[in-house]
Amino acid sequence: MPPYEIAERIREAAEEAKAEGLERGIRRGIREGKIDGLREGMEQGIEQGMEKGKEEGLREGEDKGLERGRKERSIEIAKALLGEGVAIAIISKSSGLSEGEILELSVP
Repeated sequence: MPPYEIAERIREAAEEAKAEGLERGIRRGIREGKIDGLREGMEQGIEQGMEKGKEEGLREGEDKGLERGRKERSIEIAKALLGEGVAIAIISKSSGLSEGEILELSVP
């Protein structure tokens, strides 16, 4: 084989190897990029989920606290009305407490 054919085959082999290496590199880059993207997405999702959960927890806690405060206020009013001799049915209607709850308040 003449030297110029050997040189040509070497050049072609080098070009093929370069193209194959480029293709492999692109596939590897895409694969690694997907993995990195997935990792980042999961981290962001976890952060957003935690923040949303925290907000919902605070809101739920505030709601429960307000509800408890209203209930305690209704009990205070019911006790005062009981002390004034107001009928249990009227206290129940005014306070939102059941007659049973009011009767429990009147027991010493």
